[in-house]
This record gives sequence, structure tokens and C-alpha cells, in this order.
Amino acid sequence: MASPTESSQWSTIPEDLLEEITLRLPKPCDYVRLGAVCKGWHSFAHKSFKQKHLLHIHQNIPLLLFPTEDHELRGLYNITQGMIYNKFQFNLPNKRCCGSSYGWLFFVDKVNKSTLKLILINPFLGDSKTIKLPPIKFCYEDEIDRMDQYGVVKAILSKDPNVSPHDYEVVALYGMFVRITHYKSGDKFWSYAKKIESVALSDVIFYKDLILAVDKYNWIVNFTIEPKKIILSTYCSFWYLKWNTVMHQLPRTARNYSRNYLVENSKGDLLLVRRYFWSEDVIAAIEAAHAERAREIEKEGGIAFIEQYAEVEESESGSEDESGSEDESESENESESEYESEDEPECEDEPEDESEDEPETESEDEEEEKEPKLTVKFEVSKLYFPSTGRFLRKIGIKTLDGETLFLGDNNSISVPTSKYPQLHPNSIYYTDYYYDAYIRNFQFGSCDTGIFNVENGNFDKHYVASFSTKGMPPPTFVIPQ
Repeated sequence: MASPTESSQWSTIPEDLLEEITLRLPKPCDYVRLGAVCKGWHSFAHKSFKQKHLLHIHQNIPLLLFPTEDHELRGLYNITQGMIYNKFQFNLPNKRCCGSSYGWLFFVDKVNKSTLKLILINPFLGDSKTIKLPPIKFCYEDEIDRMDQYGVVKAILSKDPNVSPHDYEVVALYGMFVRITHYKSGDKFWSYAKKIESVALSDVIFYKDLILAVDKYNWIVNFTIEPKKIILSTYCSFWYLKWNTVMHQLPRTARNYSRNYLVENSKGDLLLVRRYFWSEDVIAAIEAAHAERAREIEKEGGIAFIEQYAEVEESESGSEDESGSEDESESENESESEYESEDEPECEDEPEDESEDEPETESEDEEEEKEPKLTVKFEVSKLYFPSTGRFLRKIGIKTLDGETLFLGDNNSISVPTSKYPQLHPNSIYYTDYYYDAYIRNFQFGSCDTGIFNVENGNFDKHYVASFSTKGMPPPTFVIPQ
């Protein structure tokens, strides 16, 4: 029998080693035996079993990660039972989570003049489970207020780094113009795409063997990783992101403006979800204001300008031709010639400081963004590639075939309610997105969360934050893994 001195040394074993031991315990009774070794092990075994039991119960069901009242910790909220897990609170960075995939959370770790760094944290695997990614390069024109909160709009994973540590990819949307960048595990640098002629990319997805992104006007592009023909420096990636259009953009009007998501359902179908923030009254007011502005320009002798502007608008917006056209070869050829050199994000020359005689004034759009935007409706379409051609076809749908979608800063998720009847079927659970207003005015906090029924268009609630927790950081859906 071991002496008391030898027995007491078991308590000195570090928790990361104990964590490795518990990964090999298949039965609850094994945790009982583990906890009987010493007092320290008993406490660890109890905590570990409760956490793994939670993961087992809620595997594939998103939980809501939200800030506690003191904003020092994050708690977990069960949306199916309407309850908070008080025993599970995580010490995470007190800033916006800009991505959630496979239980891993993305945060902007550091920002300097021309780079920002992302860090990955999996709170369900212990405090030591962090991954620091190489810096993302950005230009002066990519800078926005609070880069540490909003510098990365969204980041997603292709695989779980804990399961495939040498075979996962990351795609991030970042900066004022929402550029795209790609990272492959083991690389030292990110790969970039140039001259993306989009208003701003809205969402991105790893779908089958594709990287697909969508902007705010339904323009969908496919990105492929290609080797660069000319390498100007060893301090950059040898790869670039080549893009080609797979769905044409809608005309850039207020009526077509939306926050778009790409989701793969449990059957492998690709869905396009459009989220609208403006009601018909607001759209009519915006269109009337634009018409009045055009009349004023015409009165001032700007007819030639209007005609020129209309030609530019027509060439930019294109048409929603989903059957394929000559645009396919043009867009691909144009992009191919632009990516042959280095992969730095392309920037205009930084403007020199001009005279301060003219005070800066806020634009009409900036003034509007001071008010919080609330979702007024969602529209869902099923996308598919026809047997011939490379352009996606779109079919509007009024049902999700019994599935439930979870949309927000997280990797967009679809869950079949046949396995989880507690969820609202044919519905969309969503968290606040329109954080542009909160950059300038934090008093509103995160308020646009709810449930939307696709079949009847009704809204419901899933989590109502207290006033003290409405500020930063906003809640995020996460699937414990």
C-alpha cells in the first residue's frame, strides 16, 4: 500500500494531464473511481463530468453565449428550455466574438497600424485550448472605429482544429470594405483576393469543396486557392484567392438591400437567407428622397451627369441572369490578370491631410445609422447548380422542411427539429447583426434578437437581455464540442 506521502502526491498532477485522462473515461462510474483518489481529483472529476454531460446532451444544438452583468464572464443560455447554466461561466475577452465554429470562438487579439491578429478559443476544452493565427494585413481605407471589436466582420472554420489540427482552414471577412482572406493550418501568412467589385461581402461558407461568399445585393462568388505566378517577397503567401461569379448582383437599390446568409441544411442543400431591416414605408421614403435628389441635380443642369451615372449603375448592377452568359468568361478573365503578383490587399494611395477649414459633416446614411435597426422579415431561397453551366439557380421557398436555422456572427447552422422537438420548426433563430449603429452609439446595445417563422411570417422571442447586459459584447450562438 502506498504511504500517505506517496498518496498525497497525486494532487500535484496538473489539470491539463487530468483532462487527458478524462478523455479516456467512457462510463460515469469511471469518474467516481477517479474522484476517489484524492480531494483535488474529486473536485475535478465532478466538474469534468458535468461539463461533458452538458456537451453530450446539447451536441448539435446551439446554446447562446452571453455576457454576465459585470461583463467579466460569459454565461450559457439554453434556448430550448429558457434557462441559464449558472455553473458554466467562461473567462473570455471582453469584446465582440467575431465568429463561432465547431465550439471555437474568434476574437480580434491585437491591432496595430497595418495588421490585426485573430485568436481562437475553445472554452469547452479548457483555458489552454487557444490558437493564435498570423496577422491579417489591412490598408488605411480598411480602418473603422473600434477595430478590436469590428475589424473582422466574420470568421469561420472548415473543420474542428481539435480533431484535424493539420487540416483546417479559416476564412475571414474584414475591414471597412469587407474584404476576404484565407488561412490554411500550418501556413505563415494569409492569402488575399483583390478588386472584389462588391458593396461589401455579407457572409461566407465552406460548402462541399467550395468557398462561397455573398454580398448585400445577392452577388454570390466562388473563391479558389491558386498559386501565384510571380512571387515578389518571401514574406507573403504563395497563394491568392481567385474568384468567379456564380450568381449576378441585383440592382443596388434600397429595396434590394439586405443582410444575406449562406446555410447548408442537414440534407446538404444550400440556402440563401435574406434579412431585411427596412419596412415598405422606409423604403418608399428612401426612394422618394433619391428621386428628389435626382430632380435637383437635373434642375442644376446635371442631365449629362445623370446619364453618365445611370450608365455606370447599369454596368455595375448587371442582371440576375441565372442561366449563364458572356459575363462568366469576362469576370473570370478580368480577375485572372489581377492576381498574378503579390497578395497584399490592394489600397489606394493614402490621402494627405487637407485643410481643416471645412468641418466634417455626417452624411445622411451615417445619421440614419445612429438609430438601431430591427429585422422586419426574412426571405429564404434554395440554391443549386444546374447540370450545365456554373451559375446558381434560385427557388424561393416558404418552408424549411422542418428544420431550424441559427444566424448571427456564428457559422450559419441548420438543425432538424425531428431530433430536437423543443425547437420551433421552420423558423430562424437570430442574433443582432446591425452593429454599425453601435459603433457610434452604444446606448441601444444588442437588441435585435428573436425567432422568425418562415411559414407565417410571425416573430417570437428566445432571449431577452437585461438592460445591464445589452451593451458589448453581443450574444453569440455556439455548439459545444
